[in-house]
Amino acid sequence: MADFLRTDDVAEADRFTQWRHWISATFVPLECAQVRREPFRGEVGHWGLGDMLVSRVEADPHLAARTRRTIALRDVGYYKVGLLTKGSCRLSQEDRQALLHPIEVSATGASPDVAARLFEARIPLSRHACPEEIARCVLFLACADSSFVTGATLAVDGGMHI
Repeated sequence: MADFLRTDDVAEADRFTQWRHWISATFVPLECAQVRREPFRGEVGHWGLGDMLVSRVEADPHLAARTRRTIALRDVGYYKVGLLTKGSCRLSQEDRQALLHPIEVSATGASPDVAARLFEARIPLSRHACPEEIARCVLFLACADSSFVTGATLAVDGGMHI
């Protein structure tokens, strides 16, 4: 069963402070800042899948940064895999930056809605994967069951590249 944390359930004046706490507790310690004056809205849902925690985040634009200080606060080793399905995200660490968009937008240059429809028309299952479907494949590759898998590509694409 998934747990959902929604800023709509928090007093408007406390929303971003609560969001900062939730994101740092769910993922890794982060420094966060608002980029708009409007009341902040966000939702994070997470659920366990074997030994893996799967999360879905949907939020208004904001800045989130990992710094040497926040990295030092987390002493547990882990893998983090992100899947951006809408919007955009700029990842920055030290002097490196990457601007991410969903693959459909990057590949077609179309608007998100049009790009999603173009891709769905090419996927034999006629739909995008849900986060759990991607997470199960990541879990397999991260566990001992995949110990003999090496140098292989696992296409989790609904048959798009058959």
